[in-house]
Formats: sequence, structure tokens, C-alpha cells
Amino acid sequence: MRRHRLKIRMDLEPENILAKLVEILSDTDEGEIKAETTREKKCDKLLEILPRKGPNAFKVFVEALKGEASHLASDLIEKKEPSMSLPT
Repeated sequence: MRRHRLKIRMDLEPENILAKLVEILSDTDEGEIKAETTREKKCDKLLEILPRKGPNAFKVFVEALKGEASHLASDLIEKKEPSMSLPT
């Protein structure tokens, strides 16, 4: 996600995916994101919180992105898959 941070900041409206992240974000997390004053700062806060939400958080985030910003989901999946695949 770090590699794509700038692209996510430019292209994502984080409030549009918060409802899809309820299984990983607490009400406090959501409040902290919404309290930020700009879209970019909301993205930063979301990207700051996600790594602390456990191993399932990345998958849930990518699934949420598929509906809102599929190109960002594709970028994250392409970078993640090679490191996740098992050697043959």
C-alpha cells in the first residue's frame, strides 16, 4: 500500500468506502477519518489505521476499492499477488 499511497490520495474518496470497511474499522476509527479536513488527509488517516487492523484488513480494503476505485484495487492486487503466490 505504501507504494500506491500517492495514487490512493489522488483518486480515492475515502468516505465512499467507509461503510464497506465496518468489519475492520471501529466507530472511533471512522470518526477519526471523517474528522480530517481534506480528502487527502482522510486518505492518510485511513492508510495509517489499516495496517493496525490485522491480516484481513488488506483483503477487505481491496474488496471495498473494487466498487469505488477498481483501478486502485487492481494496482494493489497486482503488487500483492506475486509475493503471496507459492513457488511451483
